[in-house]
Amino acid sequence: MTTETIRQPTEPDSSVTSALKVTLPENVFNDLSAYAEALSYSKSDVIKEAVREKISRDNAWRNKIYLFKKQSLNEESMIADVKESLKMAKKGALVKVAVNSVDQPNNAGGWIFYLARYDNDFVYLELPILGVPSTTMDASTNDISLESGTLSVPIETSIQGVFGPNIQLTYKVPLSYVWNIECNPVLPSTSLNGIGYPNLGNMY
Repeated sequence: MTTETIRQPTEPDSSVTSALKVTLPENVFNDLSAYAEALSYSKSDVIKEAVREKISRDNAWRNKIYLFKKQSLNEESMIADVKESLKMAKKGALVKVAVNSVDQPNNAGGWIFYLARYDNDFVYLELPILGVPSTTMDASTNDISLESGTLSVPIETSIQGVFGPNIQLTYKVPLSYVWNIECNPVLPSTSLNGIGYPNLGNMY
C-alpha cells in the first residue's frame, strides 16, 4: 500500500485547504503516477478532480434533502404521538415532512411521502414515482422550526414499473422530523392538482 497526502480545497476558488491522506493499492498508485506524469498533472489534482466527478455524478447525493422540525414545546410528547399513529398505519399510509434541497428552513416545503416501514427511532419514506398522493394533509410549513436541518441521503432501489425499471428513493427520517401521518391507504392521483402536492423545489 502507498500513501500520499494531498490538500483539498473546500470550494473551487477557496484559498482555505484541508489535508487529506489517501491510501491506495500499489497498482492504483502506479497507474495514477503514470497518468499524472504523462499528462503533466499533479497527483493531487487528479485525485481532486476524481472526487468532484464522483460527487457530481452520484444520483443519491444529487437527491439529498434537508429535513426540518415542526415547532414544539414538548418533543418527547410529539414523538410519542407519532409512534401511536404509526401503530395504526396501513399500507399506503402517507407522511408529511418539511424538506428543502439546501439547509434553509425559511423556504422549505411540505412533502408528502409513502411510509415504507418504521422502527423505534426512524421512519423510512418513499418518494412517489408515479402520480401525486391524494391526501387531506396540507403542505403548509408555517409552524416550522428555524433551527438548522438534518441531512438525509436516499437509498436507491431499482424496481420494475409498468413502463420499465424505475429508481425508488427511500429516505431515513428521524421520528422527531415527522409532521403528520395519514394512516389510511390512498391511491395515487393522476392529476397534478390538489392539496398536498409535494413542493419539489430544486430537486427535479
